[in-house]
Amino acid sequence: MPTLAKDWDRHVISAEEVARRPGFQALRESILARAEIAPGERVVDIGSGTGLLTLPAARRAERVIALDISPGIAVWAASRIEVTERSSLDLDPVCRMAVERSRAGAEREFGGEDFRFCSQRCAERFDRAPRDYLASLAAGSVRSGETPPR
Repeated sequence: MPTLAKDWDRHVISAEEVARRPGFQALRESILARAEIAPGERVVDIGSGTGLLTLPAARRAERVIALDISPGIAVWAASRIEVTERSSLDLDPVCRMAVERSRAGAEREFGGEDFRFCSQRCAERFDRAPRDYLASLAAGSVRSGETPPR
């Protein structure tokens, strides 16, 4: 198997930050408008990255299959799809508990995205090292109820 020129697993957070920029958001909307995804259709997103197209396509299509060469990016996208797009839940990036949006213990904004937490304590931990928690979540290296090493 060929070696990747870049280890994308190490760049999950920076890829997510780039995907949130207004230019990329506008590009996403343009692509989705041209794709004209209708209810009942199936979509394959090759090189899905952090889910820039996958997540909004999942709201329109019957089924979306997302493929990416980076396991870290794929785990990140999958965690976002499983929790945030299919329910009224968010994923606490510190303890990984599913948090009902209307009952979140705390909320924070980071990198243009809103995060909800099960408690103020988890939010305060996140405040001290947001990139560490998001990178750990993306890498799939923390099990439920654990926090990344400090």
